[in-house]
Amino acid sequence: SFKHTKPSWDGHEFGFVEWLKDVDVSSIVINGTKLDTDGTYTFTKGEIPKDLINLVKDTSVFLIDYKKAKTNFEKVIVTITGGIVDIQILFTDNPTILNQNEIMTQDPTLGFSLTSQRYQSVSEASVDTSCLTTSHASTGGTSIRIRLSASTVADGCDFPAPEWDISSIDDDATSISQIRIKYNVTSVLNPRSCEYRDMTNQPSGGASNDAKLADIRDGTIFGTDSQCTSTGEGLIFTMNSDARTDLASRLVDDWWGFGITFDDDVRNTSQHRVDWDELKVELEVTYSVATITTIGLRENDNSTAITSADFTIVNSTGTFTTSPNSTGFVVETFDDNIMHNFTTKELTDNYVVNKTLNYDSDIARTIFIPTLIFSVDCASTGAGDDVNIKVNDTDGHYITVFSTPTCDSNDDISWSVTWSSLDFDPTSYSSTMLAEILNNNFKRNSDSFTADSVSITTSYSDPKITSNSFDVDIGSEGETIAFVLSLDDGSGDVGSAPSGGGGGGGGGAQPGGAGEETVIGAIPLLSLTDIRHVIPFEATREYQILITWPTLKNLEIVGIDVNLLNAGAIQVTAQSTNPSFMLEGTPGANADTPSSGFIMYKVETPPRCTPTNVNNCADPILYSIPITVQAIHGGEGDVINSEIILLIDLREQIDYSTITILLLTVAGIIFMVRFVIKQTRKGKRGRKRAIKIAKR
Repeated sequence: SFKHTKPSWDGHEFGFVEWLKDVDVSSIVINGTKLDTDGTYTFTKGEIPKDLINLVKDTSVFLIDYKKAKTNFEKVIVTITGGIVDIQILFTDNPTILNQNEIMTQDPTLGFSLTSQRYQSVSEASVDTSCLTTSHASTGGTSIRIRLSASTVADGCDFPAPEWDISSIDDDATSISQIRIKYNVTSVLNPRSCEYRDMTNQPSGGASNDAKLADIRDGTIFGTDSQCTSTGEGLIFTMNSDARTDLASRLVDDWWGFGITFDDDVRNTSQHRVDWDELKVELEVTYSVATITTIGLRENDNSTAITSADFTIVNSTGTFTTSPNSTGFVVETFDDNIMHNFTTKELTDNYVVNKTLNYDSDIARTIFIPTLIFSVDCASTGAGDDVNIKVNDTDGHYITVFSTPTCDSNDDISWSVTWSSLDFDPTSYSSTMLAEILNNNFKRNSDSFTADSVSITTSYSDPKITSNSFDVDIGSEGETIAFVLSLDDGSGDVGSAPSGGGGGGGGGAQPGGAGEETVIGAIPLLSLTDIRHVIPFEATREYQILITWPTLKNLEIVGIDVNLLNAGAIQVTAQSTNPSFMLEGTPGANADTPSSGFIMYKVETPPRCTPTNVNNCADPILYSIPITVQAIHGGEGDVINSEIILLIDLREQIDYSTITILLLTVAGIIFMVRFVIKQTRKGKRGRKRAIKIAKR
């Protein structure tokens, strides 16, 4: 709030300006429009209907929400110079000329706000024990007066009705948790307790005086207040739930008020009177608004926007589908009391490329969803992406692990996919693979495509290779499948198609006799198992990666690369490979009884992000962290690159029902580990803004 105290300010207009200077950010998102180049940008009220500005720095987001001041909001001016940003948010659309000692308040939810209007109803004079129902309005004096004249005197009764402008409270407010009034009582005479009643007619509106008088006296009671029977300053009264319901219904009308009577309005031989200081009657409203989340849909590289998609949101209140804008953003308002499931189906090929379960919209934020569309670079063609790979999800599952596809020197692309169960649906489901060819060298049908070593027919329609369907399993079970797509470069040479393996260790190796080696070309098959950890915030844990290989030779670990691009502030530190270290082979090892060893790594989780802590923190979501292990088999030959996906689950309070979270294939036997996690909701969090004042 701002108070006019200087004579030299007379006649000046006042408004509020919020100014953020010299902010170091990587980009700004305003209503889904990303600004990341130097320049000056101006957005008026009508151009930002969602009332949101997001400042993005690496993986952290700072949100500016000006909803609660939308009446006076005029425009935003953004100036970007070399990544440094100045932001001016002008709340000067309705400038105010203040008289001396008058107070201007921007946001009633951050404190008490003065009345905007006052209506004083005075009934016609009578000699009676009751007040007449005919009235004339009076605004004389400087007090709000509740008065019953003596029954022996030809006089009227006074019943006031204060009113507030509540247009600064957003119409989408989801929960009004408290309404309080604060007032000063300046004088009393034979006082009685005050009663506050709802008003159907706006006190300052055009209804007749008689209608307003009746409205004041017969409305629903918001509370009976005995504090008003004595003089005092700063008296505070909390309204009941009927008042909260009534104010919520008035949000669209932008006003709220109530009538004041005595709890007993029968006249007797004495006058009964309570006077309030008109300039000190204030209102405080505590409320919550639905959170607005900006969702960026991206290919798995987290940079290429997806602009053609159906984005479906499912929660306990229903299902609705929307679409991203031209820059790949979906901007939605969420009720933060419930969980949401997101499904992204890209519309070019109608593939479901992401399912995000149990998203907690507890605070407004910008999130980026890296979908399961992977770009693959084959070294044989030089630098640059050659293929985009995607595999369709099923209705009965959701993909929890999709290892990054890699292309070897034979132009064979290997990867694995893990489907986890959504429920106990016994229906069998199937899926297909699609490879969009980006390089002319490969624009023809593939040499072969296998799913767990089973050949699957493919067809080619420029520029895409599409497979026939393959079984995923019934909906009550999960499954991991290893894929190999052998591209045809037109040379007539057929590349090798490894059986099983790939990036995810789904299919296992071909069996061999004691001491024999199972190889892909000249490289032994290295098997890693994707891992999932449920870890609390602000914790440090140490784990092991199990590595198996189907030979008796030693395995030299020469590199461990942890990709933390999408890990937020989570830290994963792998065992040092400087110098390299050796995992010893087992005499007589083969595919059935392989050699094995462990690699150590440490996981450190940061604090949970809150409205007051948006840096060096993490959200309660599932993080996918690829880890690439580089090894040399037997001290000679090429470096083997094998990848696992490390899943860090910070959704420790979400009920997943029963979900398969780990599939481990050993000698053809699949073990499924299930976890049940119960949900505990936390309370709401709020955020307060600092507002600066400017004189126009």
